[in-house]
Amino acid sequence: MIVIDRVSVFKCLILRRDSRVTALVKHGGNIYRALLRNTGRLYDLIYPDSQVLCSLRSGGKTSMNIVGVVVNDKAALIDTYIQMRSFERACSRDLIPWLKGYVIWGREVKVGGLRIDYKIKRNDTEGYLELKSAVLLRDSYAMYPDVPSERGLKHIMLLRDLRRRGYRAIIAFIVAHPKAKAFKPHVEVDKRIGYELREAVEVGVEVYAVKMYLRLDGAIVFENPNVKCEIT
Repeated sequence: MIVIDRVSVFKCLILRRDSRVTALVKHGGNIYRALLRNTGRLYDLIYPDSQVLCSLRSGGKTSMNIVGVVVNDKAALIDTYIQMRSFERACSRDLIPWLKGYVIWGREVKVGGLRIDYKIKRNDTEGYLELKSAVLLRDSYAMYPDVPSERGLKHIMLLRDLRRRGYRAIIAFIVAHPKAKAFKPHVEVDKRIGYELREAVEVGVEVYAVKMYLRLDGAIVFENPNVKCEIT
């Protein structure tokens, strides 16, 4: 386990989620609107009286970001921006063996009408990599998605097509709940995701799960670059 990043955080209490991307929180006797940089439902994490870790932000209609949700003595890292930043730091420190020798060649790359998180390159080999946040926990499994996802489905199908065209194609799920021990798709919520993942794997798309979580002091712990995936 390696501390890969740090964020200055403080504890708040959730009062209620008031939109897809904001929640009302209480801190020091005052009420604030906080930004959720995660578009999942997060219904098992963000609910009245759940304890969260926030960071200050400037500008906009919100005064803070919700970075994580306290789970006993650790926290689930729900901020997808920080998940991506931590993943990139792990790449730059050569902590991800299945990306050994590759560099990030582009970010938010437009391909086939969609944006893929990363274009990667090693010598003459090019590829594409999409990150997905998996913070829903069920029976020690981190799961994705927690709501039917048309965008997620399109990304999987695009990566499948890119692999057929000869590119390396990777989907990496960020297992961001400290209690998670493995990953699998949440087919009870979106069975199409499970089906398309299986189809993608059959043509050579690589699926990985990378575990990281948040400590209560704001340290992001990079625990495992290759958590067990069950794509059945």
